[in-house]
Amino acid sequence: DTTQRFLKMASEAPKDIPVRPAADAQASEAAAPPKDAKKQAPSPDVLPEFMIERNKLFEELWQQYLEETKNRPHPEITVSLDIGDGNLSSVPAKAFETTPGSFLRDVPKDIAANVVIAKIDDKELWDLNRPLEKDCKVLLVPFSNPEAREVFWHSSAHCLGEACECEYGCLLSHGPPTPQGFFYDMAMPDGYVYPGSSQLCQC
Repeated sequence: DTTQRFLKMASEAPKDIPVRPAADAQASEAAAPPKDAKKQAPSPDVLPEFMIERNKLFEELWQQYLEETKNRPHPEITVSLDIGDGNLSSVPAKAFETTPGSFLRDVPKDIAANVVIAKIDDKELWDLNRPLEKDCKVLLVPFSNPEAREVFWHSSAHCLGEACECEYGCLLSHGPPTPQGFFYDMAMPDGYVYPGSSQLCQC
């Protein structure tokens, strides 16, 4: 399911982001689009140029961060791990190397399957694949926790927004998580409303 895929990605080593070709790159290979393009969904094999640039910028920043953390000292640190039952376990780790997601290998599957985010020293939410930096307490926060649901639905809203950009060519406005889920406000091309789009944007 979605949570299992998320946890698997969090515990794996970072990989380059796959990039589909931009629309301009395939223009010479495809026939000219019909004039009434708003009623025809974009090809799933083509990304808009602005999205290619967005992914490229993210990948550059991510690789820069990985290079910086790799070149930092990686001293031994001590982590007090709380899997959600209030009992702390002291586990060894390395600064700028060990991630909260790496602890999931030793956590019971029924607990690990629901973890969305970590919380450091009862203060700061921390991505599962972000390296720890010092001695700290790490709380693994499950989807049943309101903070974890907000994080999950915040990310889900971004996925929804990018899907609608690809499918409808819309302009995004505001897309926050809510207590019940998430949504995204968007402006459709030429004010056109696609049948069923209201159901897509309410989750």
